[in-house]
Amino acid sequence: MQYLETVIDEHTISEEKLNEYFPRGYDILPPNTYYTVEYVPAKFIEHEHHVFKYAGKHGEGIRVADAPEKLLPNSILTPSLAAGIFNAKYLNAVPLSRLGEDFARIDMNISRQTLANWMISISDRYLEYIYRRMHEEMLKSKLIHCDETPFKLVVPEKGPNSKAYMWVYHTMEVYGSHPIFIYDYQDGRSSDMPRNFLKDYKGVLVTDRVLGGADTWATSTTIAGAIRNLEYDLIITGRQAIDGDTAQVGPQIAEHLQLPVISYAQDIKVDGDKVVVERLYDDRYHVVEAQMPCLVTALAELNEPRYMTPGGIFDACKAEITTWGRADLKDVEDCNLGLAGSPTKIAKASDKVRKGAGEKVTPDSPEDAVSYIVGKLKEKHVI
Repeated sequence: MQYLETVIDEHTISEEKLNEYFPRGYDILPPNTYYTVEYVPAKFIEHEHHVFKYAGKHGEGIRVADAPEKLLPNSILTPSLAAGIFNAKYLNAVPLSRLGEDFARIDMNISRQTLANWMISISDRYLEYIYRRMHEEMLKSKLIHCDETPFKLVVPEKGPNSKAYMWVYHTMEVYGSHPIFIYDYQDGRSSDMPRNFLKDYKGVLVTDRVLGGADTWATSTTIAGAIRNLEYDLIITGRQAIDGDTAQVGPQIAEHLQLPVISYAQDIKVDGDKVVVERLYDDRYHVVEAQMPCLVTALAELNEPRYMTPGGIFDACKAEITTWGRADLKDVEDCNLGLAGSPTKIAKASDKVRKGAGEKVTPDSPEDAVSYIVGKLKEKHVI
């Protein structure tokens, strides 16, 4: 109980009684110790400030004593009172109307409207700077998670049970760093909301004529050379491209950077400086854990992306994109780039082999059907 103020209450016997009990003297033994907790209800303390003024007797002017500056102009609000209101509202989820009723019970009459105005004014005057700094630091993060949650509220012009959205953005906790959480209130869930919030979040496009015609080896060499310019903890790639369909680029990038790699991820969780991945197989999945930095190749099962909107397409066309070329690649030799650096030679191309027809079984009895199914499940290591 480190936050408790401890008061030591000593329970003794008077000297007169001790002499009566022990006429030939006594020793004081270690006391019996036990604990109780007292609850002191909240209270308000009104401070009446008398700011003294002094005037010189011979025209030297007037001097006014220093006094604490008010938190808000013409307001009785103090830092401790503001902290109590914010704590009750956001930590304990107490509505301002109920908080005003609680205050009234101890003879402090503050209306719900006044409490709301105080919170708005404090946020605009003081907390806006903290929000801006958190936003700036968030945009420096390597990975930002985002999701929106609908909730109902009362809007005079829209009526009761109007729907709004709370967009939540947060960074990862990596190597003991403290994650940043920002709650962004919006009245909709269109793509404009995160686009405006993340408008200064930048990426890099690697493009150069000499990099064209690359196979998996030259492609992975190019991407690894670009990544060496960045600080990273977790690199996420797709499983494979739809043209070559080899699923080699991701693992090759990891090999170039000498990183551990986990492929075929259907779920990814970050736990401190580790990543925990569900690696999918045909009939099961394995849970694999790796120390960061590492690389993970992702499956379509990892997430369901939203289809782009026409407005989003136009905005993407107008966006400023940082472009890197051959000169920006680090620790890469020309003999491993582009068509000239691609060792793969295609001898023949054919359509993807299709799966054959399934097996149709007609058991003689329900027992035979059960035995057959159980046997197949064991064969596939499902049970």
